[in-house]
Amino acid sequence: MKFEIKARFTRTVHFTAELSAEFETADYGRQLSAAVKAAVFARANLAGANLACANLAGAYLARANLDGAN
Repeated sequence: MKFEIKARFTRTVHFTAELSAEFETADYGRQLSAAVKAAVFARANLAGANLACANLAGAYLARANLDGAN
């Protein structure tokens, strides 16, 4: 399934993740968390993205650009 991470205010798409079928029935927070981890792995720029509800516990974000993310 495709999941889009969008900008906080403009709602433009920052990154589109292709999540496995197991996430189709998952809640929004789990889907967002998986998408953010995929974006960080792909070195996507998530500056200004709306990441509210994402559970990033245990995620390695040392090189992630999250400047201005919610």
